[in-house]
Formats: sequence, structure tokens, C-alpha cells
Amino acid sequence: MKMSIKFRIFLFGLGLAVPTVGQGQPEREFTVSVEDGDLAPRPRRVFYMGRAEASFHNPQTFYSALRRPFAERGLRFTFFNQLGDLNATTLADYDSLFIYGDVQTSTSSSEVFGRPYVDTIVDFVEQGGGLTGMHVASACFRNSTDFGNLLGGRFLGHFAYQSFSPNVPDLEFHPITSGLGTYTSFDEPYQIKNLNPDVMLLGTRDGIGNEPDDRPYTWVRTQGLGKVFYHANGHDSSSWNEPNFRELIIRGTQWASREGNGGMVEGIEGVTLSQLGKMSYVAGDDDGGVLQQAVYSESAGANVRATTSGHSLFDNEAAGIIETGPWTSAAISGSGSIALSTQIVRAGATGDLAALLVGNRQCPNLVAASGLVCVQAGSGMTYSGVTHFEFEVSEAEEVLFRAQLENPALPENNFILSKSNGQATSRFLMEGDLLADGITVIRDLESGDFSISDSGFACVQCTISSGGPDKNAILSDRSGNLVVEIEAGAGDPGLPPGTVIEEIKWSDFRNNGEIVFVATLTGDFVTPANDTVVCLLPSVGSISVILREGNSVGGKVVQDLEAGWEATASEAHFATIVSTDPSGHAVLVASNTGASRVGADGDILDEGLKQWRVRYLPNENPSCAGGEIVMKVGLEDVSDPAVTEKALVLMGRLQTRILMRTGWSIATGGGALIIDQLDFVANQHGRSGHLESGELAFVAKGVDGSHHLLKMDLSDSLDGDTFHDDLEIAFGGNPDVKSVLPPPGMPRFSWKPDGTPEMVYWENNSFAGGYDVYESSDLINWTRLENLPAFDIDQIDVPIGYQRYRHEVESPALRNFFRIELNYSNQQ
Repeated sequence: MKMSIKFRIFLFGLGLAVPTVGQGQPEREFTVSVEDGDLAPRPRRVFYMGRAEASFHNPQTFYSALRRPFAERGLRFTFFNQLGDLNATTLADYDSLFIYGDVQTSTSSSEVFGRPYVDTIVDFVEQGGGLTGMHVASACFRNSTDFGNLLGGRFLGHFAYQSFSPNVPDLEFHPITSGLGTYTSFDEPYQIKNLNPDVMLLGTRDGIGNEPDDRPYTWVRTQGLGKVFYHANGHDSSSWNEPNFRELIIRGTQWASREGNGGMVEGIEGVTLSQLGKMSYVAGDDDGGVLQQAVYSESAGANVRATTSGHSLFDNEAAGIIETGPWTSAAISGSGSIALSTQIVRAGATGDLAALLVGNRQCPNLVAASGLVCVQAGSGMTYSGVTHFEFEVSEAEEVLFRAQLENPALPENNFILSKSNGQATSRFLMEGDLLADGITVIRDLESGDFSISDSGFACVQCTISSGGPDKNAILSDRSGNLVVEIEAGAGDPGLPPGTVIEEIKWSDFRNNGEIVFVATLTGDFVTPANDTVVCLLPSVGSISVILREGNSVGGKVVQDLEAGWEATASEAHFATIVSTDPSGHAVLVASNTGASRVGADGDILDEGLKQWRVRYLPNENPSCAGGEIVMKVGLEDVSDPAVTEKALVLMGRLQTRILMRTGWSIATGGGALIIDQLDFVANQHGRSGHLESGELAFVAKGVDGSHHLLKMDLSDSLDGDTFHDDLEIAFGGNPDVKSVLPPPGMPRFSWKPDGTPEMVYWENNSFAGGYDVYESSDLINWTRLENLPAFDIDQIDVPIGYQRYRHEVESPALRNFFRIELNYSNQQ
């Protein structure tokens, strides 16, 4: 279920002004993607009728060879080879019937004997079920007129086995053939008789011998509420192995099958986004009357289910039964591949039973599971002792995961890092491995950070030994070989003079090959007040320090870079929550050239006539995308501190903005929803609910207990006029883009070391006019400030055609609103 709710917000500067709507909440634009009560997607269940007698068509072989490609498109086959299984009770559990195999194909087949089965099939289709017939299906129930009429045509005979290409025209009007095209294989050119006049021909074959061309070969028809699809080829693997043949049969089966909706969605949580905006989440599904938790993904509005509790692992039933729960987490890559960590239950197995599934988002493969053999580790070693697998996902379908091992050769457990795309899994690094230098031994992989870039390079924080004491280090294969990039005890020209790395605390890998890490220093003039640094290790060159304890950022001294919150990095920025002086916590965002404070404990946010004081919440981490931060915070009513709420806020623009908070009433498909809880996933192990493109996804839980998956586009104009809000803020309304190009840099407020605010912006040299700065206390009456903007001597990173200016805000009321206006008085 999707609905778009448009909201409006007024422009703001150092303070926040919003229209009063209902309880004073600002209006926002968001989409309700999924909510409790929506139909839960599930794979379409296909009853595959093979044969009831000896056959040379090998329906069992076809089933074994091709059921996975069908499953990856949401079509789950169940194989039957006894006619007795073809009854109304069994068939009712399926969405489609697929017939391939010699079922009463003899010319002497008894019509009376076949009638109950034919009647069952006809009733099934007329009530909405689908029917797919392939090849020999047109000869099944040989003497039944009703079955021939239902299928749409009858087998007359066939020419000798030969190579030919059926005509499969690109019929754009039909989803089965649109953009497909033909294939060539050795098969039996079927001859068809008794073609129903109501069939829609989707394909033919050329005539053979004295035959005319355009012999009927592929068609569809409807009967009652159901759909029928038939294609005449498919005698053996010569056709089955042709990609376009498989695609044709898959599309035809999809088209004929009714929708595979299960029960109702319930209890949505853990929503994450890929860099291309594809989404994964966990939710309950009461399919069959029993509530089971399942893992879903959504792409381009289409929701599918990857797995669910109580189901066996596809193609590996002996491995156990899926059991999802609080331990379940998932992420989807840009290509649509899914990775999910969950648990499995096996007969006779005890203890922690973690499992990792990777691959197609409707049919992932079991990659690793507790108690199963780890073939990458060596003889006799099994996965052991974990409740879940930690993993990182790249946009290119590759997953890097950490696993604990039980090694009978050594009493202690070992850890291994492996890469997998769902089809193949390879060992990346294991405790005890020797690096290519022949000296360095991997000692500990248990707890250090690891990450993988979209190009497949990996970065690992671990403990190593080179013949002396163990020390921690960062390894990567970004140069093509796995090497030590930086280690404890090492110095670097980019570090403060006289210092070396003492210990590495955290690391992350960017797609451009840069490594961001947090470390402690030891050496000259290092004290507990300045011993922790955030560093950048480029792919070529020296380390650079981008943030250090003791620095003054936004007028406050950074006291603690390990404040108990997780750090996070985007492609060009780093964000963390730190302790500061004076006491309190602040959110800092750092680029490669410096850091700024984007929020602090005790900040005041305006919401209409109400003011809130920000309080950071334990274990709620910042999500960094670009230079912007989204995180969940606590809010305390300034006028009545006993009144508290929680909110998702956006930091890093001109002013912290409330995106959504508890207590608000929003419109959903089921009516008004009063928000009681917010569930948001910050950056962690390649998973996040926040993208650099500005897309945001989170779950809002109502006071009635319902869950709603909401999506926002933070890059859009909140007032719906297509202009970016920050430009409107800075330019006092819609910029006159016909007369002058608005600057590409975001005009921002920043704070000088003495705490004085100033506005920084880029001036367009092609504009012959000027810029005036105004202030207001009510957004109605504006006063022009007399002091003029000053040219900034620092013009680094300013695009050609622009100049950076700074304007010191000389106002006693720091909560006033400010804007820049274009002054055309000097324009020629």
C-alpha cells in the first residue's frame, strides 16, 4: 500500500519556524510504503504435475535442473508424480498448476478414468488458479475434450527431432513476450489441432515440408477467473538450457499464476536501504493462520519475501528449518541480492544455530550455519558458537562476513572472514594465516571492525604478530594484495610530530579506497586530553588528522572521541558523538579538511510555539550520509521538562530539523496515526536507513501498536515548490533563477572560536548586483544589517566563477532568523 502525504514547512535560519498544524507539528512529505494490515507477499506456489507412468520426457530432471531459476522469480515448485495427488483439497493450496510429463498421453487412455482429474483442473482454473502447459501437456488426458478446450489446443503429432527457432515476436503489449525474442534448439516441431478460436497467439513456428507458415506454438487464454499459458517446445535439455526458453516459460507461469499473497503484515522493523534505494525489512506474516516472522525486500514498489520462520531452506532441506527473531538482520545490495543473518533449527542440534543466507532476494542460498562444515577453513572445521553472523554488503552483490569456528586441532576457537556472492564462498582471512611478506601472522579477528567497498576490496582491523608482541593493525587488499596499511607503534609524516599510533579503535573503508580510522596516540606532548584522533589514510600518500581531542570545534573543546556511541562514515565525511567542554555531548561531522559541530546536548528546537531541548539517547547512533546526519534523539519540553518525546532529526544543514517525532498525528492508509515509537537503523555493517541521495526509511509505531514503514526524500523541497529549502532559507524565498544562478554551495551558519555566529556563502561572479543580509524575530518584519559581508581569503574548493564570503552576525538575539537577498540595484 502506498500513499503520498504532502506537507509544508516555512523557511528558517538560526531558529526554526513552522506552521501550527493540529498540535503544532510541521507538515512533512512522506510515503507510507508498507504498514500493518497490508497483504504479505509470498512466493507463488506451483503444483508441478510430472508423470503418472513411464516417460522419456524426464519431468523429474527438468524439476531438479530448473526449479531454482523459477524460485528466484517467486515461483516455488512442488513436484508430484502420482495422479492421486491431483485433487481439489491439495490443489487448493497452490496458485498455479504446471503440467509437463506423460499423464494419460496414450491414444487408448480412458476418458472416464481421467474425468475426475480434468474436472478438478477445470474447477481450479475457473476459480482463479493458473495453468501452464509445456510441450507434452497438449497430449495429456488424450481423450478429454474438456481438457483440450481448457488448454486451448491439442497435440496432433510432431516432425523429426531437429534444430529450429520458434517465432517469439517482441509483442510489447504482452508481458510474456515484451522484449524477449526467440531461441534455437533441437526439439520436436509439434503439430497442433483443435486450436480454440479464443486463444491469443504469442508465437508460431515456420512450416515444415508442405505445411504453411505460422503454425500455432505459443498462446494464452482465460477461462472463468483463471489464466492458461502453453508453449510447445521443451522435449529435453536442448531447449531447457536456452536462456530465452527458460525466460519464456518463467514469464508464462508468472502470468498465469494468481498473486502469491499470504496473510497480513504485522510488526515491521529493521528497515535498511541499498545505495540504489532498494529496501529490506523484517515483519510478521500470519499466512496459514500462524504468525511467522519473515524477511522481505522492496524494489520499485514490488515487495517480495526472502524467507520466513518455519520454512525449510530451499534446495537444502536437511540443513534445517528457518527461525527468525530479534537476532535476524538483513540488507539488500544495489543489484537486488540479499544477505540475511538468522537462525536454523535442525533435528538433534543444540546451542546457537546461526545461519547466513546470501543471494537472490526471493531465493537466497545457505552460505554458513553453526554446526555445518566450513570448507574454506580446512579439514574438519565447523562453524560454532555464534547467535548471528556479522556481515558487510557491497553494492556489487558481494558479502564479507565473520564467523567463529570449532577447530578440533586447536582447543581454542578460531575466527575467519569470508567473501560470498551466494553462489561461491571464498576464504578471505583466518586466524593463523601468514601474509605474503612471510613474517606477519594473523592472531585475532574476533572483534575488530571490517568493511567492504562496492568494488569488492576489504578493510580489516585485527591483531597481528611479526615475531614480536601482538599489536593491532588495519589490513586491506585495496592495492590488489592483502597488506598491513597501518599498525600500532607506527609513525607517519601526517601524524603530530613525535607521536606514533598506540591503538586502533575503529575503521571504515570508502569506495574511493580511503580508510578512515580512530586511534590513540603516544609520544611527545600526548596527554589523556588529546590522545585520540580521527585519521584519513588515502590510497596514496600520508595519513592526515581530521579531528583530535583538545580541538575546538564550534566553540567547544572536544574532550572524548570515545563517548560510547558508534562512529559512522560516508564517502566524504565522518560523524561521531563526543564529550565536550563545557560538559555535554555534541554531534560532530568532519570532512577531509576539518570538522564542525552540527548539534549539541541542550540545543533548542522550535516547533511552532513549542520549544524542545535536545537530549542524546544512549545507543542511538548518528547516520552519516554526505555531510548530513540523521539520528534519533530525546526531546524535553523547555516549559515543562517532565514532558518528553523522541524524534528523528536532520543535522548538518542550516539548522537541526525535526523530521518526525512521537506524539505527532500523521495520515496513513488506515487513517490518523499517533506516533508512539520510532525505529531507525543508523549506519552499521553496510546497512542503513539513510542514503547520500537524501532517501530516508524508518518505522513509526502507533499508540495502537501498529507499525508503518515510512520513506522521506530529504533532498526534495519540503514546501513542494521544487527549490531546495536551504537556498530558500539563505535567499529569503525563491531565488530568481531567471536572473542569476543560485550558488551551488549551501549557505551555512557556523561558529567562530569565540562563539560568534557567521554566515558563509558563495557569491556568483556573473551576478552584477550584490547580496544583502536581513534579520527578523518573527519571519514577517525584516531589517537589513548594516555590516557588509567580507571577502574570505580562503578560496579553497570554491568552483570557478564563485567567491566565498563571510558575514559576521552582529545581533544580540542569536535566535533571530537570517536570510540573504539578491540586490539588483547595481546590476546593469
